[in-house]
Amino acid sequence: MPAETVIVPAHTKVAGAPAPGDGAPVVFETTGEIALTDITLEKVAALDPHADCWSDKSALARDGGPGEFVFLARTPVVHEFYLRHDPIFATPGMSSLRIRLGMSDGSGSTRGPLDVEWRILAPSGDVVLTPLQDSTSGFTKTGDVVLAPPAQWPEYDLFGRPGRWLACGLRHPLPVDHAAPQASGP
Repeated sequence: MPAETVIVPAHTKVAGAPAPGDGAPVVFETTGEIALTDITLEKVAALDPHADCWSDKSALARDGGPGEFVFLARTPVVHEFYLRHDPIFATPGMSSLRIRLGMSDGSGSTRGPLDVEWRILAPSGDVVLTPLQDSTSGFTKTGDVVLAPPAQWPEYDLFGRPGRWLACGLRHPLPVDHAAPQASGP
């Protein structure tokens, strides 16, 4: 059943529940029209792109969570992507794998080449692959990456999806832009 939306007109007096220990409700007046609905907020995330960090703030949606600055992001962002292509990755005796990567023109980017690592995900531990060729110059331009896969590509269950997986991720966090404004909090 879809949630019903109620429109509250501008300049409506609204009362909020009193704070613990207070006897009187908090009364205010809306400055503009607002829409109310009975949907439930389930996931809240804070992202600070200047510090390359994020935090899961979903506890704030469920029960108010601990007293914490909502926009403070503390966990470094993992920069990875995953490829699964069982018909190709399961090919027996494959001597090399060529991946063509198309990059945007990079306009506005001040970051230099990226130090990336290619891995085959495996139940007994990832297999690190050293590229035989990489004409992308650290993901700064369109080019090819040529890898030498193992004789047999292992199956791995990633995010509930079994298959043969190739991962590529940054070896180091992105540099922090100290000139950009930072989130502050406790």
